[in-house]
Amino acid sequence: MSSSDEIRVQILLVQYEKAIQLYQHEDSLNWQKINHTLIVNGCILAALQFVDQTTLIFRILAATASVAAVILLITIRNGYRYVELHKAAIDRVEQELAKCGGLPTFIASDKKLGHRLRTSTAISIFLALLSLAWAFISWKGVF
Repeated sequence: MSSSDEIRVQILLVQYEKAIQLYQHEDSLNWQKINHTLIVNGCILAALQFVDQTTLIFRILAATASVAAVILLITIRNGYRYVELHKAAIDRVEQELAKCGGLPTFIASDKKLGHRLRTSTAISIFLALLSLAWAFISWKGVF
């Protein structure tokens, strides 16, 4: 292997490491977003227990919970896209490394990826729909 090939492999390994770090960070960030939204909505639900259902404050709190859930849905969707971009970057670097002799692939070894992404997306959609329905019902005075 020539000196330029060795330098190329070293650069690819650094790119590989950084791509994996970004991928793991984005996946972790998606779960943190869900946790924070659950905490915010839990606090709003707790506050609603002490507010009369016919007041404007109740409706504002219900709308705030809905907005928070919709924002979560948007950020989770964008986070999912970033995870997919980082995954594609890892795949590209792995293909280049394979040309130089290869190494074990990260994506193939991360079997939980698809499950985590589907779960976080499903949770965010459920929270958004639940909060929107709850706000609509409370706004109509049916709640």
